[in-house]
Amino acid sequence: MININNIKTILEKEIAFLSDVEQAIYTIENQSEYWDPYTLSHGYPGIILFLHESKEVLNKDLENTIHQYILKLGSYLENGIDGFSLFSGLSGIGFAIDIASDKQYSYQGVLKQIDHLIIQYVIDFFNNNELEVTPTNYDVIQGLSGIGRYLLNRSSYNDDAKKVLKNILNYFKKIHYSKNNWLVSNKHQFLDIDKQNFPSGNINLGLAHGILGPLSLVAMSKMKGIEIENHEQFLYDFTSFLLKSEFKHNDEWLDRYDILEKYTPPYSVRNGWCYGDTGIMNTLLLSGEALNDSELINTSKNILLTIIEKNNEDLISPTFCHGLASHLTIIHQANKYFNLSQVNTYLETIVKKIVDHYSEENNFMFQDIEYSYGKKIYKNKVGILEGQLGVLLSLLDYIDTQNRSRKNWKDMFLIM
Repeated sequence: MININNIKTILEKEIAFLSDVEQAIYTIENQSEYWDPYTLSHGYPGIILFLHESKEVLNKDLENTIHQYILKLGSYLENGIDGFSLFSGLSGIGFAIDIASDKQYSYQGVLKQIDHLIIQYVIDFFNNNELEVTPTNYDVIQGLSGIGRYLLNRSSYNDDAKKVLKNILNYFKKIHYSKNNWLVSNKHQFLDIDKQNFPSGNINLGLAHGILGPLSLVAMSKMKGIEIENHEQFLYDFTSFLLKSEFKHNDEWLDRYDILEKYTPPYSVRNGWCYGDTGIMNTLLLSGEALNDSELINTSKNILLTIIEKNNEDLISPTFCHGLASHLTIIHQANKYFNLSQVNTYLETIVKKIVDHYSEENNFMFQDIEYSYGKKIYKNKVGILEGQLGVLLSLLDYIDTQNRSRKNWKDMFLIM
């Protein structure tokens, strides 16, 4: 059995550290290896989300502390933010402030200003860009799926946000029914090695940079009652596209599908957030729920059961993007729907693995771990995506027994 009190002790330590705001910032700025102050992935917005979630789950009085961190974002907003994306731009700031908004500090004035700038950016994007399929245009991290997820959270406050979200959904529909649909050409590959491996391009099947982002947003929008013309048919066709047999290898979804069908990766895809069957399972469950389709829901369930039968030992890092934290959160969220005892047992082993990574001596209690030339490299990072805050939020989510439906940090990852 997992000792919940041990997890709470770890969380309390981080809350105490962050509550001494100036000292915490000094330590983070001088001792962490990657800190980007205004970004949702690596900056203050992540701290704001962690403290807000601690307030909600642990019933802590943290409004004033959260307010101090929001004020830290003020100078960046005044000087102008470079970009509009969810993970590294203005949408990420708006996302965190929107979720932290409460009766004492509603922040609606600044949120309206942020909304206006983002909405104008999206309108300008559609006026000045052709139908070009590149992850920086459509994905969650940098593109319109992430911006759209923020606008979905704002749609009940702002009718213009809802209109522009529909424009984004229509853009995705145009891509899907276009001649090359989701094919990312060779010139739009991020890395030189990918340009070499995919001479005619690929279809990215991930959640961070791939088609799972747009598909999940289409499903989530329907679940929130925001639909475009022929929305249900589009969602069904898009989901059916994801289920194409050629997208799988050794009974697992590829991270990227070579359009020439000549390149097959020599590795198994890690079941984290950015890629892997965890993301596929999450997206199919969203589509199944949105379409009220029991067959899709059952497919998602079968993928879940297949995932927990594996050892998933390649998840060497406790962090979120490609590590144990996202593995825990995505499976835990799905099992709130399926309620399978064997999944609960499996989740206990994952929580134990995460807690085993905890270092009491290190100010950054959970380090990001990656392989480089066959060696494990340990890095002190703070942010949600690759640092300790993502781990702590996943543990908070695991011990949360309230099961309330509310806007929360998981929305940024388009998790069920």
